Amino acid sequence: MINSSNKKLAICQNKGFHIRFDNGWTVSVQFGAGNYCDNYNSMDFDRKTGAESDTAEVWCWNGNKHYPKHPTNSSTPEEVLKIMNKVSKMKEKGEKK
Repeated sequence: MINSSNKKLAICQNKGFHIRFDNGWTVSVQFGAGNYCDNYNSMDFDRKTGAESDTAEVWCWNGNKHYPKHPTNSSTPEEVLKIMNKVSKMKEKGEKK
């Protein structure tokens, strides 16, 4: 689910979040059942209590531009932070400032 409001932070189905930067780029960090993370095959997911994981799926977009080309697979917290820092410094067209 894409955050369609003008808010910069959104919880996504209690299994991750979106953060939108001033440059227009949105970062999606997901770690629930079915996402590319430790919980990919999980049958224990409950939308009321949420999810926990050591890894996450990350994908970023600005309009129809995406970074990376496909969602990441089992990113560590350090890798998630690295992607978020890179995307926060991109220009609107996907180039680094």
